[in-house]
Amino acid sequence: MPALRISKGDPMIQGKAWGTTEEVFKTADISIHDLRIRAGGFCSEHRHRAKHNWFFVFEGHLEILSWQPSGKADLTLLGPGQGTTIKAGIWHRFKALTETRALELYWTELDPDDIERRTEGGPEEENAPGCPRNADLPGHDPGSGALYVKKEAAAGSGKGGDSPGGQR
Repeated sequence: MPALRISKGDPMIQGKAWGTTEEVFKTADISIHDLRIRAGGFCSEHRHRAKHNWFFVFEGHLEILSWQPSGKADLTLLGPGQGTTIKAGIWHRFKALTETRALELYWTELDPDDIERRTEGGPEEENAPGCPRNADLPGHDPGSGALYVKKEAAAGSGKGGDSPGGQR
């Protein structure tokens, strides 16, 4: 199987007691690793506070052992084309039953309660304190349908002004 490579820059293959891992893609909330695990190789029992894991096997056979908060142990056996998810906070470890090549994807979930509202929305409202209506803003064209006023460049600066319409 050819090397997986999505991220830019030089490949960074890390040696582990159980084989190697190479990060092939990374953003602020997703990381993908190409795992090559020796037969019999296993990782430490560990958990991630915020990251979820998804393991997907390309070649070989991988055993995933996880411990639920109740203390119950779950054993999942994966072969080529199979995958499983381990949620954040769950203790787990993997062990290769044969020489194994797998993908490990880490991700975090956005908090659906990550919003704090000062007011409630509605179809139309009187001016909120410190928040003029579009019709009150200089340069607003009521016929344009625009919900905002574009900042014009300040004279000679080539940059947008500090107030609507480029007026200071």
